[in-house]
Amino acid sequence: MDAIIPNPTIVTTIQRRRTIKEFRSDPIPEETLWRILDAARWAPNHRLTEPWRVAIIGKQSREALADALANLTASSRDPSVMAKAKDELGGKSCLLRCCWRLPAGWQKTRLNKWKT
Repeated sequence: MDAIIPNPTIVTTIQRRRTIKEFRSDPIPEETLWRILDAARWAPNHRLTEPWRVAIIGKQSREALADALANLTASSRDPSVMAKAKDELGGKSCLLRCCWRLPAGWQKTRLNKWKT
């Protein structure tokens, strides 16, 4: 069987793709953020869930969210758990929340299909 050899740039890009969990805390320039979001518009989406909505969560909101998360985990009474919860959100330079609006009339069974 003859195989189609993809463009080497595509193969290299796929092979080098990684999920990074450690981020720098310095601010991301607004121009860079908008370029990233613009590039994301071209990414494939799961079962046509577009249009996506992106919320850029500012520093004060991130800190409030971090405090709320720390309070939720406070029941463990473990200071390291509470500190980790605060660091997860409060220590980041930027936080984006991607979501989409469920169209009117959609049934739960159809939504469950999307979870796979």
